[in-house]
Amino acid sequence: MTFDCNHMQGRYVNIINPGVGKDVHLCEVKVYTTTQLTGANVAPRGIATLSSAPASVETSQHMAVDEHPGPTAALETCASVALQDNPWWRLDLRNIYRITAVSILSSGDCCSEQLDGAEVLIGLSMGVTNQRCAIISVSEGEQKYNYQCGIMEGRFVHVYLPGLQKNLTVCEVEVYGTLLENVALRGLAFHSSSSLDTSVASKVIDGDQTSTCSVANEQPGPWVTVDLLVPYSVTAVQLAYSADCCFRFDVRVDDTSCKVIYSNSYSLMTLDCGGIVGRYVTVIHDRVAPPLCEVEVYSTLENLQNIFPQLPPPHAFKKKTFVRISADFDMSDPAVQQQIVSQLEAKMRDVGITDFKINWKMSGQQKQP
Repeated sequence: MTFDCNHMQGRYVNIINPGVGKDVHLCEVKVYTTTQLTGANVAPRGIATLSSAPASVETSQHMAVDEHPGPTAALETCASVALQDNPWWRLDLRNIYRITAVSILSSGDCCSEQLDGAEVLIGLSMGVTNQRCAIISVSEGEQKYNYQCGIMEGRFVHVYLPGLQKNLTVCEVEVYGTLLENVALRGLAFHSSSSLDTSVASKVIDGDQTSTCSVANEQPGPWVTVDLLVPYSVTAVQLAYSADCCFRFDVRVDDTSCKVIYSNSYSLMTLDCGGIVGRYVTVIHDRVAPPLCEVEVYSTLENLQNIFPQLPPPHAFKKKTFVRISADFDMSDPAVQQQIVSQLEAKMRDVGITDFKINWKMSGQQKQP
């Protein structure tokens, strides 16, 4: 028997035999659905990698994102891994996306069974520990498999085939989703070096991962703080350096550390913050670090202002600046001191600095500040 469900949406399918003392005997239940692939295919923007050398020159990793729709028996447009344990194909989208659907194209007449049991994984890690979107079940006569992933956030998409001595062949992978907003672009940046002005710090939130970078800080323990201006629920932080960077550093949202995710390329690193709510994102190095080019902060929720306290982390702004003022008149008069302080406060506000405190101290010997 076949029933038309007229595009009903849901997670559970129940078969009920109403009445008292009834039995239900079923030999097979098949549920057919149409997965709608909406939005843009962002897969061609990424960089593909195989778990080992491709099976041949014609089956390199990039073939699976070449936007060529037609698999052939000769596999000219497919990515293929030679026989090995637990093979995988990985796509690095280079940014954090909210992914809703993935489409996998098999090789058709040749080797389509190699995809059977493969897992589609999405997340922030380069390894095969990310969340699972789907397990591919190959059906006779089918070449294209579409999967709704709900809403999964990630930078990496894996097609992973667990098992010993397996071949993996993927002819095309399409990834549908939208780029998460980099809310750091809305904020302000500060750094630990008192010798550099704020325009240098602002280079880490100008949207350019390669061309504009802050200068290297020769002092150990340098930090950079991005003030998001209001609290956000932070999903991930991405750091771009001008060269391969350091193993030991800490990224905090307010005072809570994010999880460092392993990366083969330490010039672009992603950290999982798991929805930590905060306003200040601080990158702290334990030694001299190469120039930091960009701090990207990705959030899945709108700002949560007026709900959480908006105080800076205690380590971020423990900085004192001393100004020596010389004059040919007596500055011991409190009225004169107040006038000078008022002028300094006005200048600070003119350049956008509002959170500060000015203390006045006179020199005991010369009666000068």
